[in-house]
Amino acid sequence: MGHTGSTQVITIRLELPASVPLSEHEAREILVLKLVEEGYLSQSEGAQLLGISRAELIERMTQAKMAVARYTPEDLARETETLRWLQQQRAMSR
Repeated sequence: MGHTGSTQVITIRLELPASVPLSEHEAREILVLKLVEEGYLSQSEGAQLLGISRAELIERMTQAKMAVARYTPEDLARETETLRWLQQQRAMSR
C-alpha cells in the first residue's frame, strides 16, 4: 500500500453538505492525514502538501488519534527486544 514516489498529481473536487462543519482547508487536511496513515503518502509528502513540517504533521496525526507508525508483529518484537537490551545496559552502567 506504500506510495510510488510518482510526481504526477490529480485534482479532487469534493462537494460536502453545508451541514458538515468543515472548511475546505480542514477537509483537505483530514484527507491528507488519512492518506498518510494508510500509507498512500509518506509523512514528508503529506507535510509538503499541507505546507507544514513533518513534526507538525505527526503532531496533528497524534491529536486526531491516527496511527503515526505501522509495526508488523515482527517489528514490534524486535523493537521490544532492543528496548530490553538497552534497559539492561543502562542498569549495568550505574
